[in-house]
Amino acid sequence: MKKRYLVLGLSLVLLFSALSVSAAEFIFPEKDGGSVTINQELENVYTAGNIVSINSNIKKGLYVAGNTINLNANIEGPFNVGAGTITVRGDVGGTMHAGGGSIFIESAIEGDLFMGAGNVILTERSSVGGDLIAGAGQITIDGPIGGKVLLAGGEVIINSKVAGSVNIKADKLELGDNAEIAGNLEYTSEEKAEIDESKVLGEIIFHQKEATAKDSPFKSPKILLGILTLGFLLKLLAGIAIGLIFVYLLKRFTQEVVKQSLQKFWLGLGIGFGSLILTPIACVILAISVIGLWVAGIAGALYVLLLVLSSVFASIILGTWLIKVLTKKQEYIIDWKAVVVGVMVIKLLIFIPFIGWFAKFVFLLMALGAFVQWLYRKLA
Repeated sequence: MKKRYLVLGLSLVLLFSALSVSAAEFIFPEKDGGSVTINQELENVYTAGNIVSINSNIKKGLYVAGNTINLNANIEGPFNVGAGTITVRGDVGGTMHAGGGSIFIESAIEGDLFMGAGNVILTERSSVGGDLIAGAGQITIDGPIGGKVLLAGGEVIINSKVAGSVNIKADKLELGDNAEIAGNLEYTSEEKAEIDESKVLGEIIFHQKEATAKDSPFKSPKILLGILTLGFLLKLLAGIAIGLIFVYLLKRFTQEVVKQSLQKFWLGLGIGFGSLILTPIACVILAISVIGLWVAGIAGALYVLLLVLSSVFASIILGTWLIKVLTKKQEYIIDWKAVVVGVMVIKLLIFIPFIGWFAKFVFLLMALGAFVQWLYRKLA
C-alpha cells in the first residue's frame, strides 16, 4: 500500500511539474548532437541542443542549454541560459541568468542581469532595466544600466550611463568617454585607474589589491594551499570512496545511469535542466493544494536525494568520458580509474573561475537527467 502511495505521489509530481507552468513546451533535437530551431510563437519553452536558435517570440519564460544559443526574438518573461556562446538580439521582459564562455547582448533586458562567462559584451544597443551582476575575464559595457552594478573580472570597461552605484573587483578598470555613474564608484585593483572624476557623480573609493601571479592559477600560494589542505584531501578521498561503492557494489545501476548520460547527452542535459527548475515549483503547488503536504514532502526528499546522487555521479561521468577520449576506445569503461580521474578533475575545476563551475554544473545536469529518465522507466 505504501508503495502504491509513493508511486502515486511521484506521478503527481511529474504531472504538476508539467502543469506548474502554463502551456510549457519541451523541445529537444531529434538526434544527439542535433540543433533546435524555433520558428513559432510558444509559451514557456524548455530546450537543449548543440545549436539553438529562437526566431519567434516567447510568451513567459525561456530555459535553454547548449553549445551555441542565438536569441533572435523577444521573451516576455525570464531568460535562463547556459552555453558556450550566447548571442542575445531579442528583448527580455524579465530577469536574465546566463553562464557561458562568451556572452554578447545587443538588446533590452527589463529586469536584473546575472552573468558568469569568459567574455561579456553589452553593446550600445543593449540596456538593463535593473541591476547588473557579472563575473568574467573581460567585461565591456556600452549600454545603459538602470540599477546598481556589481562586477568581478580581469578587465572591465564601462562606457555608458549607470543609474546606481558601481562596485568592481578587477585587474584593470577603464571608464570610456560615454561613461556616467550616478552613484558611488568603489573598485579594488592592483593599480589605481586613471578616472575622470566628472564621470562619477558620487564618491570614488579605491582599494589596493595585493599583486598575485597571473601566469597560472596554480602558481597562487593561496590556491596551492587550498589544494593541499587536509579538508580538501579528505573531500577528495571521500568522493573517491563513495564513487567506488557505486561502481562496484551497484555496478549495473551505475553503468546504466552513466551510459545513459553520455549516449543521450543533449536529451539528458535538457531533462536535467528542466527537472532542476520545475520540481521545486511542483512541490510548492502540491504543498498548497488539497493533495496535502506529505506528497510534497516525499517529492522534496526525492529531489534532494537526486541532487546528492547527481553530484556524486557527475564525477564518474566526467572520468568515464575523459578516459574514453584520451584512450580513444569505442566503449565507455566505468571502473576505479574513471572514479579517481573524475573526482580529481571535478575537485580541481572549482579553482578555475566561472568556466570550471559551469563545466561542473553541466555534468551535474547530465547526471540528474539520466536519473530522472531511469526513474521514469522504473515507474512506467
